[in-house]
Amino acid sequence: MADKIDLFRIKRNLTDAGMSEAEISECIKLIEQKQYTALDKLITKHRLSLLDRVHKYNYCIDCLDYFTHTIKRS
Repeated sequence: MADKIDLFRIKRNLTDAGMSEAEISECIKLIEQKQYTALDKLITKHRLSLLDRVHKYNYCIDCLDYFTHTIKRS
């Protein structure tokens, strides 16, 4: 797989996805070793971490919206 996809593009994509240098290095290592199941687990873990942050901030926005709505009603 690493032969087909340019290493620069892989690093750029993972950086854009918010992965740390350590996570990116681990991904590259797993690709080189053709350990795609472990790679998928690492990427899924990062994805779930991002999704947790989205849910956290969405809750914060909902709280602010409720507060604003309550203030306007009083």
